[in-house]
Amino acid sequence: MKKAFKAGCRRAIGLDGCFLKGVSKGQMLVAVCKGGNNQMLALAWAVVEVENAFTWRWFVNILRHDLELGDGTGLTTLSDMQKGLDIAIKDLPPNAEQRMCARHVLANFSKKWKGIEIRNCFWRCAKSTYEQELQKYLDNMEKLGDGINGDLLYYNIDRWSKVYFKYLSCCDSVDNNMAESFNSWILGPRHKTIITMLEEIRVKMMRRVRQLREFSETWITNISPMALKVLQENTSKSMKCTLEWNGEYGFEVKDSWGNKFIVNLNSNTCTCRSWMLKGIPCCHAIAALHFRKLEPIHYVAHWYI
Repeated sequence: MKKAFKAGCRRAIGLDGCFLKGVSKGQMLVAVCKGGNNQMLALAWAVVEVENAFTWRWFVNILRHDLELGDGTGLTTLSDMQKGLDIAIKDLPPNAEQRMCARHVLANFSKKWKGIEIRNCFWRCAKSTYEQELQKYLDNMEKLGDGINGDLLYYNIDRWSKVYFKYLSCCDSVDNNMAESFNSWILGPRHKTIITMLEEIRVKMMRRVRQLREFSETWITNISPMALKVLQENTSKSMKCTLEWNGEYGFEVKDSWGNKFIVNLNSNTCTCRSWMLKGIPCCHAIAALHFRKLEPIHYVAHWYI
């Protein structure tokens, strides 16, 4: 797991805890990342008596040492606001970007504010990539209830909305599904005694690594199938864009909704921020690349190769 992470996985780690279901009580702490095809890859798991700041600090400290994470520069962590985890992250890798799972935020927010329209507006806020888009959806949210935005912004929006995410990890996830998927994947072993459980998880992971290796041999391009799918979807959207070129590297691109964005092919940036957040050219960037007769696939981040 350590070799896989250091060799080519994005520096984004989901941290989560789950209860043991068998006669042996306790909790399991897990650290999970995503491979080049956005598939779950567990890095570490450990059984503790209780989930608190001490056990999380112990777990994260070992993880930082084994994966050589240093002070956390370029690292992104995703969590469900577990008890003590925030303290552990702040104490150990101080420069790591900390994100909260938007699903967990929504679950707490929905205790007071319910309804499909509110939920849909929340997800639009979470998935917004630039400030004007976020402000538009916050304005829409304000119309759904008196004081609703005050309750929403109580949950540090800079930790669950893409607008405030950093670029270095090339991961734009707003949820902690990768860790929750692992917890569900080991549900059977979690009903057994500790030694048996750990042995079954080890064997399951060994099989999974083999399957992932075999699957990577079937890729038909230099990038993963997931990255190729996103690139193809963005290519279709780019056909509806119009652009103006400044004669060097800058482009002003207007999409089908009339929004204008600035693309710079010299710095590989777009003001919609989607390209930098995910590491895959957005529709605006693809329109500019096609204008210059360049292949967008060559501008996909190396994490997906």
